[in-house]
Amino acid sequence: MTNRLERTLTERFKNKRENQVYVFENREKLGPRNYSPKSFLAAVNRAGLTEKISFHGLRRTYASRLVQANVSSGAVAQLLGHRNSLMVEKHYGHLAPNQASKAAVDILNKMQGEE
Repeated sequence: MTNRLERTLTERFKNKRENQVYVFENREKLGPRNYSPKSFLAAVNRAGLTEKISFHGLRRTYASRLVQANVSSGAVAQLLGHRNSLMVEKHYGHLAPNQASKAAVDILNKMQGEE
């Protein structure tokens, strides 16, 4: 989480209305956040999303997009809370940009006079 995002979420949490629900809510300042399926479903409904969506699906999409953006598997593992990158490599490795294909495209672009 970026510092900016953390500041924004902290400020929003301070100013939350009585009936407002967060997906991850932790009454203590430190410690793990607790996932609340009811809160997640309420957030999905408030957002007006009509497609079936799950928190796990969001997590997988997040990991997939990071790998596709060429973020290292170690960094993705850390962001997901894994101890090492094995799970990321196993489940998302096929989404990593193919360096050989990129090199071939770069060569073809140079041959055509495009940089």
